[in-house]
Amino acid sequence: MSDGIVRTAGRVLSGGVVNSPFLPTFRLDNPSHTRARSIVNAVNARFPQRSNPNAVARGINEDAVEINVPREHLDDPERFFSLVLHTRVDQSFTDEWARRYVDAIESQPFLSQRIGWALEALGEASVPYVRRLYTSPQIGPRLNALRVGANLGDPLTREHLESLAESGPMARRADAIELLGKLPTDRRIDLFLTDLLSDEDVAIRVAAFEALDERRDPRFIRGVFRDKFRFTVAPSDNPMVYFTQQGQPHLVILGDLKLADDVFATGWDNRLMVDTTGDFGRSDQARVFYQDYATGRTMTHAQSRSLTQLVSYFAHDTTPERPEPGLGLSYSETVGALHELTKAGAIDADFVAENDRLQLDFLRAAQAADVIERPEFSEEGPIASFADLTEGVDVLQTAGEDRRDRLRERDEDWDERRSRYVVPGPNQGSGGG
Repeated sequence: MSDGIVRTAGRVLSGGVVNSPFLPTFRLDNPSHTRARSIVNAVNARFPQRSNPNAVARGINEDAVEINVPREHLDDPERFFSLVLHTRVDQSFTDEWARRYVDAIESQPFLSQRIGWALEALGEASVPYVRRLYTSPQIGPRLNALRVGANLGDPLTREHLESLAESGPMARRADAIELLGKLPTDRRIDLFLTDLLSDEDVAIRVAAFEALDERRDPRFIRGVFRDKFRFTVAPSDNPMVYFTQQGQPHLVILGDLKLADDVFATGWDNRLMVDTTGDFGRSDQARVFYQDYATGRTMTHAQSRSLTQLVSYFAHDTTPERPEPGLGLSYSETVGALHELTKAGAIDADFVAENDRLQLDFLRAAQAADVIERPEFSEEGPIASFADLTEGVDVLQTAGEDRRDRLRERDEDWDERRSRYVVPGPNQGSGGG
């Protein structure tokens, strides 16, 4: 059909349930019971399931191996499959292979990401060898080595990652912060990340929050509004409202935010009004007026000016069990209401959507990828804020074509010389995975 509609991809509103789930399966190019058994043993040795009776890999027949993603990798299956694809079938001489992998990175730095997966797939045997790359003068090998070390729980990565998070290239600071969040419990890491919650750059604040949230920082105030969304309040000297747009809905407030003094804010064609003028301007409360667009019902309540309390009021559904007043707004309506108040000046904070932050990260990464020929996104120099996004996207579309050509040539060169390196692949005999 030529109506422009893609019928193989879409979005299921309100989610769904898979009635007939299936497990991913690896197919062998050359069927072999011995080879399939060796792959199963190698994968299960790399990902042991001590508390789970189901093994990660299970041989189906001579040319198929079924994979069951471990519980600890469900949030990041892409990383799990990258590790599986780089796991060596022959599990012997891991120290020697780790040494050879690190030597290959030092001689060919552009292979650091691919070989990094192979090092991580080897497991803890890689740690003593990869440490010598923690101080590499080249950012690619250094960051990928730190990624391997952090994912394998090496505590010696902490100081190097903190240095990179503080003074590294802008496109790499968030990567370093994310890796810090993966390290074992360490009070020094928590304090370092807490300081970054007040960073001037919104992407750094978000990255620090996500790392601390992953570490279940006890200082955060957390709540869940039924099945609507997660709500978290975290300390910061640089206030921000942040909300996610994929996965589980999550609304985050950084800082002790309150509605501004002497403000009359309106939104949604005056269906929402917030007043802190007059008598309310001399108190800690605000008058909130709301009209439901579906029923026409109007509500007026006096509420605390604390943004935490205001969000609770917006999202709360009044019930006989919990009769306190609330507007019963959905996640999107609650976010929309906060956005209207921010535009009207009632909330003095950065208002950041997850998608905006991802675009900023993407543009910065593209800019930092090629030191010599990187595009400049504005007359002032490198991209610094969301204001540069529109200009950056236009420039990136043109620069991206040239970069894709260079990467294609690099990949072709890699394919020609692949046999000379120790990167595991499907045609490496008994050593490949």
